[in-house]
Amino acid sequence: DTRTILLSKFGQELLPKISCQTFDPLLGKRELLKDLMSEERRLAVKDKYNVPSDNICIQIGYSASPDQKHLFLLNEINELTTSVKHKLCLVVPLAYGIRNNYVDQLIEQLPNFEIKIVPILNYLSVKEILEITSMCEIFIAVRDNDALNAAMAESLYINNQVITGSWLPYGFYMREGVRFK
Repeated sequence: DTRTILLSKFGQELLPKISCQTFDPLLGKRELLKDLMSEERRLAVKDKYNVPSDNICIQIGYSASPDQKHLFLLNEINELTTSVKHKLCLVVPLAYGIRNNYVDQLIEQLPNFEIKIVPILNYLSVKEILEITSMCEIFIAVRDNDALNAAMAESLYINNQVITGSWLPYGFYMREGVRFK
């Protein structure tokens, strides 16, 4: 998909210069993810982050980059009815990426939302990152551009619902049998 975009934008003469490599974003993570998929483990992680066990957990993006559109998504979710918002917990990973005014402004605005929000500000081990993935039932990634991110692959692997932009080049997933609605 990325090759097609490059060729259409820069011309077919680039074809001999483009090589596509498939990588496995789950390399070394499958066993840990399988272990974290049990309902018991999911509930234990929710407890670790003070998330009520009956809340639907939604991960908003995977880094501190403004490209993750945190504020846009938080504002959209905040428009839901109060009864729905009380059933949600939003997990916002902000430890990775450039720490700048954007993160400070985002954190400053979190109390304005009528939703339980858990900002993740500390760097995490791979296991802790995967625990966050396992705790959440939904992953939202609506960047303007993306190729293939590990957070999405991890979420799909453990059968979470994924909300992403139809403009993103995820034909790879469709060819592998993942269906988008």
